[in-house]
Amino acid sequence: MPKKILPITLLLLCIFAIGAPWLNPLDDKKPRPPIRISISPNTGFELLHLAEIKGFFKEEAVSVKLIRLSVLEDARRSYVRGQVDGMTGSLSEMIKARENGRESRILFVIDFSNGADVIIARKGINSLSELKGKKIAVEPESFGLNIINAAIEKAGLGYNDINLKGMSQLNIPQAMLTGEIDAAHTYAPYLAPILKNNPNVSVLIDSSQTKGEIVNILALDPKIIEQRPEDMKAIKRAWDRALAYAQAHPKEAHLLMSEIENISQQDFASNLKKSRMFNSSETDNLLKPNGVVEKSLIKVYSILHRENPPLEAIRISDYILPNNELLGQKL
Repeated sequence: MPKKILPITLLLLCIFAIGAPWLNPLDDKKPRPPIRISISPNTGFELLHLAEIKGFFKEEAVSVKLIRLSVLEDARRSYVRGQVDGMTGSLSEMIKARENGRESRILFVIDFSNGADVIIARKGINSLSELKGKKIAVEPESFGLNIINAAIEKAGLGYNDINLKGMSQLNIPQAMLTGEIDAAHTYAPYLAPILKNNPNVSVLIDSSQTKGEIVNILALDPKIIEQRPEDMKAIKRAWDRALAYAQAHPKEAHLLMSEIENISQQDFASNLKKSRMFNSSETDNLLKPNGVVEKSLIKVYSILHRENPPLEAIRISDYILPNNELLGQKL
């Protein structure tokens, strides 16, 4: 072999022996981009922030970036636009995201609303039947329609009997003060300041009367779930650790999460009691065929489209992985 070629040959052999990272794009040790999750103010969602604050994501070797937005609609919109990989929200957000061009799958159920969601009304409206002809604010295409649907059913009313007005949660307090609206769907952490600052407002109905219908979830792009199964496991472990930590150290955990929402520790603790929280293993039963979540999906779809039953069958596999494979077999 000519002497000039020998050094080049030796150099190439050394490169392949130690492994050049640019020659191995699938190197498992290469840092993966963070999994971006949009999140809006909601008592149950704050457990994800607790996992971040306590370092549980880092300890479980998964990079997660929580993108905090002001309202639920913005969180859904950022997901549809492809600005994030997943979102916190309800089954309504999953349905509307899919209808607007982006699918998602449930990683786990965060909670069921069990009193955390309410319909408030101005002074002089003392019963559900008195909502007839009134202007009721609700976030557009949101889970708030669940409790409004329950309210008008109990009152023997129909949608033609009320005047629904799409409105952000951020605008509801002022609209109630000025009389722009007569009633509204709201929830923690927005509710407490409204009740404290407006003595002419009271609660007509809460979600304890619609158990299992308002389901809050963490949903991600199915491609991310398929491509990064180990990270999905890690997110679930971090969530479970955060939930366990909040149960073992409630004062500290409630303080940390109340500061995120800018409400008192006492208010946060009270709000949390109105949500039935779930760890990731409990999700297994919830997502079984003909289970609670499947039934809620069908009900939510019907309410969003005002079809009962839905004219077009909803495919559960568009929202829940078939045979629970994510939670059981593959992960």
